[in-house]
Amino acid sequence: MRPAPTQKLFDDRSILMILGVAYAMSACSIRAVTFLPAEIDGCGSGLACAVDDAGSGTESAADGRTDIVAADGARDVAPEVAADVEPESRPDTPPDIAQDVVIEAPVDQSASEGAVDTAGNAGDDGTNDASDASDDSSPTPPEGVCGNGVREGSEECDDGMADSATCNGPAAGPLAGCRFPRCGDGYVNAAAGEQCDTAGDTPRCNGPAGGPVGCRFSVCGDGYVNPTTDEECDSVSAVDTSSCNRSPSAGPPPIGCRLSRCGDRYLNAAAGEECDRGSVDTDSCNGPAAGSVGCKVPRCGDGYVNAAAQEACDDGNTSPCGTCSADCTTSQPGLDCPPGTPCTSNADCNGICSAGLCVAAD
Repeated sequence: MRPAPTQKLFDDRSILMILGVAYAMSACSIRAVTFLPAEIDGCGSGLACAVDDAGSGTESAADGRTDIVAADGARDVAPEVAADVEPESRPDTPPDIAQDVVIEAPVDQSASEGAVDTAGNAGDDGTNDASDASDDSSPTPPEGVCGNGVREGSEECDDGMADSATCNGPAAGPLAGCRFPRCGDGYVNAAAGEQCDTAGDTPRCNGPAGGPVGCRFSVCGDGYVNPTTDEECDSVSAVDTSSCNRSPSAGPPPIGCRLSRCGDRYLNAAAGEECDRGSVDTDSCNGPAAGSVGCKVPRCGDGYVNAAAQEACDDGNTSPCGTCSADCTTSQPGLDCPPGTPCTSNADCNGICSAGLCVAAD
């Protein structure tokens, strides 16, 4: 008798299903081995997820993950959620909070930059990016440390912490420090001979227009007419001139460094004055009203009647002829004076008074 055939434990369909499950489990195991260690990719949960195209330079959108390869030369459009594999030697410029493996070049100089780099950008694209791989704009030289004795950056000089005759020290501030001293820069550099420093003339200080006496106190005698003061003239020589009271005895304005005037109570001999008693006649000095003989000692015959000097008349001569006595004390009928006699009117002459002298009538 033939033995009974062995009963199948699994039919063909069951076998195929078992093989499919085994294959799927094997594939999942391989996938887990491949991706689960990639926790630096930002997943953190152990679940599989995609990684960046490391080093491809072709990223075009933010993936919100950390690159897993240190040589990634590309950058994400938006800030990454964690630092890259290796820190760089200098920090990124906000808003980029991630650190790239490749050291960046200096950031752009424009203060208006606000957007991060586009993916993979490694060249000068003419745009203002916050942390470009290259510097789009021309870099400015680094600012020096004023006062360290070394001329750096935009400094014109650096002689250390103290002012010198040729260099402002750091006390001059960020605008004038480590710059050549300039009258008008707003900083008083005593080592450079400055006593004051203003952008223009003031009643106290000569501005840059003062030349060699610029940024020095305005004084009568410095040779510079400071228009904000009462000065009308000024000379470095301490002597009066025919037009300017300049002697030290004249003092400051309103007498010194003023035009010489009869009646200013200052005797300026260079201007022809013999006396100056102010604006009125005195027994010893004709006042400004005397005209050409003002600020001169009264004289009978000078043509000006100075009542304070006891004169009753003055016909311009000391002769008994004319309309005034020889001593200018008594008026008289016109007595004809010969030609050549000083006179003040035709009544004084036997003829005509012309240019202060009697001349014969035609």
